[in-house]
Amino acid sequence: MASTAGTVHNYVPTSTSSNSTSFASITLSHGPSYLFYYDADNNLACLSGSEPGVFSNMTIQTSPGVTIQAGTISPLTATGFESPEGTLEGIRLYYVERDTNLIKELCSVEGKTWYCGDLDKKEYKIASSGGLACSSGATIRLQVFFADANNDGKIVEAYVNRDTMLWESNVIR
Repeated sequence: MASTAGTVHNYVPTSTSSNSTSFASITLSHGPSYLFYYDADNNLACLSGSEPGVFSNMTIQTSPGVTIQAGTISPLTATGFESPEGTLEGIRLYYVERDTNLIKELCSVEGKTWYCGDLDKKEYKIASSGGLACSSGATIRLQVFFADANNDGKIVEAYVNRDTMLWESNVIR
């Protein structure tokens, strides 16, 4: 995974009702855009498209028949990786698990098959304020920022250490 995707946008709702709307999008330099959201049934969904106004549904399941549902805290954030040629190499999508408020990581190679990421093993729990954001870059492979329930809502940076390729974290504020 070489460089970051063109643009990353995140929207975190102020409401914490189970039907609140959350969006995360990725726009690639030379490829499709992806819009992640919770549908009318509170299931995680995705639209992808390469032209303005032309989008198709994309299924996000880690196992056949298993859907991911929004909980009372429902922010989404996503980042993508492009090759030097501008083609999609990978997507990372972060959401809050229903009922546990644990931050979960979904990974995709080339926007196709989805699998659970290593961040899940850390069991980071988001505070009721629900702040969640992510970024990626050349010096730090991945960063996830969140209000940590286990640290009185303080902002925590979880990141992948480039030397060990393991998730680590720091309280930053």
